[in-house]
This record gives sequence, structure tokens and C-alpha cells, in this order.
Amino acid sequence: YLYGGMRMGGRNYYALDVSKSYSTDTSNSLVDDPLLKFVITPDTKVGEAKPFEKMGMTWSVPTLYKLANDCSASQPKDACGTQMVMAFGGGYDETSHEKTSDVMPTNPKDSKGAALYLVDAKTGQYLSHSSGSDGSGDSTLAGMDFSVTARISAFDTDSDGFVDNLYA
Repeated sequence: YLYGGMRMGGRNYYALDVSKSYSTDTSNSLVDDPLLKFVITPDTKVGEAKPFEKMGMTWSVPTLYKLANDCSASQPKDACGTQMVMAFGGGYDETSHEKTSDVMPTNPKDSKGAALYLVDAKTGQYLSHSSGSDGSGDSTLAGMDFSVTARISAFDTDSDGFVDNLYA
């Protein structure tokens, strides 16, 4: 898959499957067009909730990593299920940082982009997000009150093949 956002062009993330050719008509002729796997926008719903609604301009390059899931504490991670996860920062809040008059804005907090999102890398299904003091996330990270525009770094601290820590 190829993953990407729109940078200053918008507030969306896309995943394209470019692994094979696809038949696009009844003649079964093959073309090398990518297949759109998923799109994430601020309007993407999970049930009735919109967990991405505070996503800013999508500057953060997606980070992919392998996560162990369905594990008990006593179980070795290599016996657990695995899931490929896409992590990305909440984006850029242009309303808090763009000069619209002779005075640069000095907002104490950003209204968009102060979050870290996790989605299933194959389906785009929402998994979780952490946010700052506005409490909009599944977890709250003290001090995360400004846009997260950088790539999220993933680290496997115990060399078992699974990510243990994420850094924004």
C-alpha cells in the first residue's frame, strides 16, 4: 500500500493498493491503476462519533508498525495476533498559526491538530487517538495542546519485532 496526506492541500489521508493490476471492464484487460483502499477525513464517522473532526491539515507522514494484540501479560508476544497500524499526528491548525492581519495569532492552544491517531493500516478502521487537555481523545496526554505536524516515531525497545513506544 501507499499512504499519504494532503499537506497544505487539505485534511485527508489516503491508502492506495498498488500491489497488482486490476481488471476494470468485462474484457478482463489489466491496467496498473491503483485501488483506493480507504480515505480518512474529519467527517469520517465511527458509529455516531467523529473522532477525526479536530484533524488539521495532514502534514504528518504516516508511520506504519506491527502491533501485538489479543495478548495476555503472561503470553509471549510471538504467540499473539498481529495487526499493522498506521499512526499519524493530528495535523496543522492554520487558524492558530497563519497571519491574517498585522498581528500574528497567539492562541494558548490549537483548536485542531493536537492529537495522535491510530488506525488499522489495511482497512483504515479507527483504533484510538490521544489528545491534549480538551479531552476529545480516548486518552489524554498532558501538554499536547498544539498541532502535531511531524512524523510519529515508533520504537521496538525490547527487540521482539513489535512496537513498544510512540513519540510525537
